[in-house]
Amino acid sequence: FTPQTVHELRHWLSVVSLVAQGLAVALVPAALQQAELAGAAFVAVKDPHGTLPRYETRCLWNPARDQPALGLFLRAVQAVAEPASMADKEIDR
Repeated sequence: FTPQTVHELRHWLSVVSLVAQGLAVALVPAALQQAELAGAAFVAVKDPHGTLPRYETRCLWNPARDQPALGLFLRAVQAVAEPASMADKEIDR
């Protein structure tokens, strides 16, 4: 199977909507599974040989705002991130 790119969308929920309508297949972030849109089946992509492309992601926040959940969020990200993808700076919140 080789997909043919016909449309590129900017909004993830639009992507899931097209899939739910039977008009598309897509690779999407796992968090979108929470949308629970009828007609869309979310299947985890396994990579036992480590051959899938990796993407670098950054956490972004406003340091001037007090955000109580930020420390917990950053620790959760650090717990699952690959060491090479974490910033050199320690998370001290």
